Amino acid sequence: MTTTRSIRYSCVRGARMVVSFMVLATLISACSDAESDVASQRSPTVKADQRAVVARVDEISTAVKKWESAATVDEAHESAERARNLIVGPTGPSYGDIDENGAIAGVTEVGLLPGLDGSRALATTLADTCAARDVLGGSWTVPKVRWKDVSERVTTWSESNNRFPELASHPQRIVGWATLAVRSNDLNQIHEFAGHAALHARVSQSALRC
Repeated sequence: MTTTRSIRYSCVRGARMVVSFMVLATLISACSDAESDVASQRSPTVKADQRAVVARVDEISTAVKKWESAATVDEAHESAERARNLIVGPTGPSYGDIDENGAIAGVTEVGLLPGLDGSRALATTLADTCAARDVLGGSWTVPKVRWKDVSERVTTWSESNNRFPELASHPQRIVGWATLAVRSNDLNQIHEFAGHAALHARVSQSALRC
């Protein structure tokens, strides 16, 4: 008799536990679904813009890698030009065929950074994100000043006077190194410049994952 009651009690208790676990699992699933719904409604436009920036920075990184491993000066010049054009865009400083080989590498309708006239740029969508510090590197209210700063550092650059690290925007530093690379005919030096640019490409990519 006692054994029968014990068995019945155990069965009832076990059934209650199974039901409790089922209810708990249902609640957890419902909460997860609700959180997913909320997350999916948190500005899909921003996410799309972010993907465009990530794709561009990846494209720039690929160009820098080709520049870094180029077997000839001409190949290196072309890849450096590509990386540079993808950043400055059609209204940016010296956009186009800066290596003067008769073709424009990195043709694009919009740059990663704003042009000299402040025209639309992919990275301006990052203004309120944690990536803004490393990619935009501050305000672009007066873009001509931002680009003039890069130009002056390129002009005064030497092995003992490298002022690119003072630039807050890592893509702007890539522009500086790319400009120097296109002006050089020393492949070893060009590869050295590419090494610097590669570092800033990686920082830019990491910033977009913050």
